[in-house]
Amino acid sequence: MSEIFHGPWDVTVLSRDAWFDQRFIIAGSANADGVYPGVPGTGPGLVTGDEWTVAFEWNDNTSSGWQPSGVQHFARYTVAEGFVIELGADDNYEQYRDHDYNDMVLICVNQDPALTPLHPVTPFYDFSVPQDILDKNPHPRPDVRRPDHEKDGKKDDRPRPNGRPR
Repeated sequence: MSEIFHGPWDVTVLSRDAWFDQRFIIAGSANADGVYPGVPGTGPGLVTGDEWTVAFEWNDNTSSGWQPSGVQHFARYTVAEGFVIELGADDNYEQYRDHDYNDMVLICVNQDPALTPLHPVTPFYDFSVPQDILDKNPHPRPDVRRPDHEKDGKKDDRPRPNGRPR
């Protein structure tokens, strides 16, 4: 079964957890048609084209030859990553599959600027005050656990500026 894509995507093998050999095939692209081994960290990189497909295959290296894998896709869209699709392959014959879809996982990150948000500066800046600066501060921080009208255990009965009691 083939998964259909449109436009530019960065394609990389994210992981592999299988006894059988794994591979994927890209067809119909403008620049990256071919057969790629299921080795984590590898892949064609940028794949472009109006419409192109990815298909997964497995081989038990004894008698099966290359057979189509079951595929499940997971999509997410975040500010940090943009539009990402993870494709998980499940090898073996249909009646023997374990349905874990982790035999080979392909990560596809969309590269279309119209679909990719402005990425924030990473890492985020830390605006907390270091402890050594707080220790040098001669002015103690106010105790925010007690309201102002109950300082030192005594209730302040003075009227508020609006004339109502506290």
